[in-house]
Amino acid sequence: MEPKRLTGLRKRQQIKQANRTMFLWVVGASIVVAFCLVGAQFLLKQALFNGKVIGAKSEASKTLKSNLATVDKLKSEVNSLLANKNLAEVKSTPESSNHQVVLDALPTEDDPTAFATSLQKAILNRSGVGIESLTVGSPGTLAGEEEEVVADSEEPAVMPFSLVLTGSYQQVNAALKDMERSIRPVTFQTLTVQGSDVQMRVTAEGNTYYLPAKSVKVTQKTIKP
Repeated sequence: MEPKRLTGLRKRQQIKQANRTMFLWVVGASIVVAFCLVGAQFLLKQALFNGKVIGAKSEASKTLKSNLATVDKLKSEVNSLLANKNLAEVKSTPESSNHQVVLDALPTEDDPTAFATSLQKAILNRSGVGIESLTVGSPGTLAGEEEEVVADSEEPAVMPFSLVLTGSYQQVNAALKDMERSIRPVTFQTLTVQGSDVQMRVTAEGNTYYLPAKSVKVTQKTIKP
């Protein structure tokens, strides 16, 4: 009976040893699988992040190529302005460039003082008309309102003005025509005429315009995982 009892005990020990070995293998395999899953998740995130970086670089490269492609066209247009005879004929002084004519015609900022001075000394004084009053305001100020001017806008911004002129019919008529022929765009909204051909009094309200300057910026973009 003793040998059989020893044999049964040995079998139970072998079964426990096998179970312990199997458990260790299962634990080890679970750890390996967990590390593989974590590694795969990390690699997937890294691949998606690299894809975003490559996409952003590709977009930036296309923008740079497009800008470089327009350089020659821009140079050609600038040179054509320098050679434009129509612009040369309306220069304020012989020393001025054709580019200055363009800036004078459509300034890049709200310049009520410069516009008022130009009306008084360069345009209205030719006809000999009397200037009873002249008011130039920023957008909306003459109407008691404020208007926001959007930078980099494609549309010209409005700068209103009002004036009262006195003189003969010939003088007033010549003054209004001089304003219409000005290189700076002027539109009349209202025009009130009083008096006779000998002595007239004209009250006018109108708008001139300016185009806010374009801003060129080099920006940096942060790509987050």
